[in-house]
Amino acid sequence: MPPQSPSIQSFFPREPSLRTQIPPPHPPPQPSRPRSSSPHAPGDGFNGADVDPVFHPAGLPAWHPPKEYAEVEIGALVPGPACVMVTGRVVNFYDRGFVEGGGEVADGKVLVAVKSIAARKKFTTKKGNPAEKVDVHVFDDTADATLTLWGCVAGSASTWTPSSTVLLLSNPALKEYTRPMLSLTAETHVEIDPAIADAEWLRKYAHNLTKREHVNPAFPENVFDVEQFKESQLRMLFTLADIDEFARAAPTETFMGYFSLLITDLNITTLHQRNMLLSTECCGVPLFANATSAKCKQCDKDVPLSINPRIIGPLTDETGCIATGKLIWSPQAWEQLLGRTAEELVAASAEVLKYLEQRLLFLRVTVLFGWCAEVGRVGVCAVGL
Repeated sequence: MPPQSPSIQSFFPREPSLRTQIPPPHPPPQPSRPRSSSPHAPGDGFNGADVDPVFHPAGLPAWHPPKEYAEVEIGALVPGPACVMVTGRVVNFYDRGFVEGGGEVADGKVLVAVKSIAARKKFTTKKGNPAEKVDVHVFDDTADATLTLWGCVAGSASTWTPSSTVLLLSNPALKEYTRPMLSLTAETHVEIDPAIADAEWLRKYAHNLTKREHVNPAFPENVFDVEQFKESQLRMLFTLADIDEFARAAPTETFMGYFSLLITDLNITTLHQRNMLLSTECCGVPLFANATSAKCKQCDKDVPLSINPRIIGPLTDETGCIATGKLIWSPQAWEQLLGRTAEELVAASAEVLKYLEQRLLFLRVTVLFGWCAEVGRVGVCAVGL
């Protein structure tokens, strides 16, 4: 049997643990404390020698607050910003702010906007007690859910405004039925209209949804200099997640770059059968046709049509997805992608359009795009196959 090497712990002397110290055999007797006959409540266990170093620490400069702090009791605190001074004992300390926690905290947080508020319902429970509830439909840019408020909390929804009020829910209860159902528990914290950048972005997103979108907005002219960008030394390749982050961080900036996207679906043959290959809008009325022009029924004028952006289905990359019809395509980009102009597209037969659809399906394309805050959508300037 080979000799065993000594353990590394044998080179260090063993130190006695504070938790396992043996108490003295005969502890000194404690003097009996006489019972106080004072009618006042007992103190918190701290004397003047314990409190003075905390309120007046040695070696620290004196702090002079710029405002006066009103001394209040803990039970008299009310929600809202104020300069108050509270005296108490610290039972728990957390050095990360509530809003700044993000994914580092254990409890989940959901930032949602109010979509609609249902009527308050009053009913009787199985035990015969009266109760009431309110269903609030909430959403963000990814999904929607129903927030149910029970009892006295249901009255809070009367002050909320649909498409304007933003809620920050911390540690809500979640149940999955036909749609996600959120509810409040004893550990749930609700913050109304938090002062954070994401809340402002979500509020603008909710406002934009209330506006009816143009079925086929025109590509902005003289906004993106494609030739200058192609000759520049700095040409960046973005992902969809990068664009989402960059547009939120600098919403007023105008920039250009490249995408590498995968075409996951096409609707060329479907829209051709429905006579909707080309589209536009005139007098607030959408116009669709398999022709380069159509007559408006309101003003009785011939209106030129452009290729319907909904012929391209969702576009995706490794980080995200663009829904159908959310891009603004230039005429040059359409010709580079489809290999034909709008006139040639409407003149093609059904067999040719079906072959074109199968040819482009699941094809990865390189897209030269531009973003402008005034437009509010990503514009496709050029396409490379």
